[in-house]
Amino acid sequence: AKKAIKPLIPVENKEPVLLEMLAIAKAEIQNAKNTIPLVEANSRLGYEKEYGYSADKEHLEWKIRLAEKMIEEELLPALHV
Repeated sequence: AKKAIKPLIPVENKEPVLLEMLAIAKAEIQNAKNTIPLVEANSRLGYEKEYGYSADKEHLEWKIRLAEKMIEEELLPALHV
């Protein structure tokens, strides 16, 4: 894997950016959790034909696990929490 030439967060104080990323990740987890009952009630809501994408319960739970892992392993350590 190539290393980034420029810093990924090109600011001196990264904390506000990291806190915003944390808030977005937590909101996205909640959004996915809120969506699960909807796609269980109507599977057509989570299907996109052109790209063959499906947002069924299993995919949403995968997304939640991935976001939680990113929070625990990347964001919180970067914030030194």
